[in-house]
Amino acid sequence: MLGMTRTKVKQFALGALVAALGAGTYVIAGVGFGDFVPNTTISATEMNAKLNELKAAVDANRASVICPARSNPSDGRFTDNLDGTVCDADTGLMWEKKTETVGIPVLCTTDVPCSDPHNVNNRYTWSQSGSSAPDGTLFTDFLAKINRGASVASGSASNPTITRAGYTDWRVANIVELQSILVTPCSVAPCIASEFGPTAALRYWSSSSSNFNFFAWFVDFVDGNLFDSGKDFGNRARAVRG
Repeated sequence: MLGMTRTKVKQFALGALVAALGAGTYVIAGVGFGDFVPNTTISATEMNAKLNELKAAVDANRASVICPARSNPSDGRFTDNLDGTVCDADTGLMWEKKTETVGIPVLCTTDVPCSDPHNVNNRYTWSQSGSSAPDGTLFTDFLAKINRGASVASGSASNPTITRAGYTDWRVANIVELQSILVTPCSVAPCIASEFGPTAALRYWSSSSSNFNFFAWFVDFVDGNLFDSGKDFGNRARAVRG
């Protein structure tokens, strides 16, 4: 069953995702959300309560607020820092800005790793051991490269081009964080602000496993839907800090 897409959840807003989640255990910074019941109907009051609970959990799990809040309500939410990073004033998270031009996808493997982790056309596996473990190239290649403090060629001093402004604490976003940067409603693909640079109108991995451990959640930036699929499937990636 690996490599398949199992569940589809229509993305309307963060509140809609919380409504769909229903009762359950939310592992915000870890591997999953626990009991996921798609298309669950709850009242607006219940939905707002769950939304506030989930936001509080996200804040509690954040090591620090990386990006400042808006100083003026009219200021834009996203800021291109012109160093390969993008700030989100609403969440305080810092995101990786991708490079190159959307084109032919490349599957990054253990035998054929991708030299530039920021290339928008790279695809990575969540797991490759046949288990639910995070041992795919999403972690062993993408995160390993973006977080190392040495250049690809020489292994010498810190290379800001590789590490994105010299930071070495990048991670894979959980599904709540990843879907928060969607443009909703989405009328033109990809469903993301232009500050993020080139973005394929396709699937991007989150760090969140579904309640079937061999599957993990991703966001499809072609239409704003959320899905889960087999962890051995090759999807794109975008790193986050905070």
